[in-house]
Amino acid sequence: MIIYKSPEEIEKMRRAGRITAAAIERILTAVRPGITT
Repeated sequence: MIIYKSPEEIEKMRRAGRITAAAIERILTAVRPGITT
């Protein structure tokens, strides 16, 4: 069964994707070879 998303749900998914992409971009600026936790 195919479940359709409402325009509001699609916009929330897009916003979540943008937030995730921004977080990954920030992490990539901080991560360097040799850094340990």
